[in-house]
Amino acid sequence: MIIRIELNEIDFSEAEARTVLDSLDVSEDDDENVALSRLAKSAFLEYKKMFVGRGLPTRADEVMQDRLLFLIKNYFVDRLPFEYEIAKIFQLPPSQSRTLLRNTRSRFRTELGDVIRATLRSVLESGEQREEGDWELTITSDAVVEEIGMILLQKGTGLQPLKKKARETGRYICAADTCALLQSVVGVSNE
Repeated sequence: MIIRIELNEIDFSEAEARTVLDSLDVSEDDDENVALSRLAKSAFLEYKKMFVGRGLPTRADEVMQDRLLFLIKNYFVDRLPFEYEIAKIFQLPPSQSRTLLRNTRSRFRTELGDVIRATLRSVLESGEQREEGDWELTITSDAVVEEIGMILLQKGTGLQPLKKKARETGRYICAADTCALLQSVVGVSNE
């Protein structure tokens, strides 16, 4: 089913559109219509759930978790959003955006399994193997560090945890055997 909506200047002014697009980090060079269509789909599916599902959650934090779930599945599609993106969209301080993402991942772990694996796969695929044999990973999300930590607790007993690289924001050192385990868990070919 194809659904189209039309919004006039009264419904959605240019200034409001720019504010929304800025909150989503969509620059003028990016495809604004794709971004707004994904956002509209996310909102529509949230309403559909209300009508045909189990209604609305009763607690405000559950409403926000539901809304974030729909954004992850329909706007961000194949990755977890960064905490700063959540902070901008929901107009929250960083600590609350981290908590919202953590609670959403926990509550919807099964539904978000593929997205979580895709996010981890992207981090591992972009890592660089160093001469020493270990890997240098760029991780700018606490959620990703937490997910890696959970994998190591469950399947990597005895392996070295990630180590934050001294004096570099968002850079981590991952031992070769730890990285090999992570790659096998999320389906990265290490060839």
